[in-house]
Amino acid sequence: QELSNPVVVLAFLAEEKPGLAIYIDEKWVAEKGWNATQFSYPPANSIQQLFEQQVASTPDAIAIKDDDGELSYHALNTAANQLAHYLITLGIERNQPVTVYLDRSRFMSIALLGILKAGGAYLPLDTKYPQERIDNILEDAGAALILCLKHSHTERNIKLPGEKLVYIDLS
Repeated sequence: QELSNPVVVLAFLAEEKPGLAIYIDEKWVAEKGWNATQFSYPPANSIQQLFEQQVASTPDAIAIKDDDGELSYHALNTAANQLAHYLITLGIERNQPVTVYLDRSRFMSIALLGILKAGGAYLPLDTKYPQERIDNILEDAGAALILCLKHSHTERNIKLPGEKLVYIDLS
């Protein structure tokens, strides 16, 4: 057995002498041992850029699958780009919050990517929140728009400010 690795040494000692108290040089462990997490990362890319790379390499692969259907990377990218252009025409600016009132689905993925591509910042709003909590979040966030599915909020008896609503749909 190779005993140059501190983890192997500890495991070996624990097997050979149960109950043996083992003292570890904490400074060594912190500096050279188990905290050795150095990793060379590629130059920083945004989520949008990484996604575009994936679309280029596997456009027809399934990116999202939910109970209602599936989307390829190409289809997801196309829908997100369309939403991004629409959000820009509505005046969404860099880092401006856009609320997302959607269940976890392909629509949410389209919304999040579209908002990022438009330069905005997304604020997910849990569809299970009570009205009072939703009102507080919307007031505090000052979001310009709320993305949702048509009738999703009315089915849950949730009132959202109508002048800010933007409906997302694949049809």
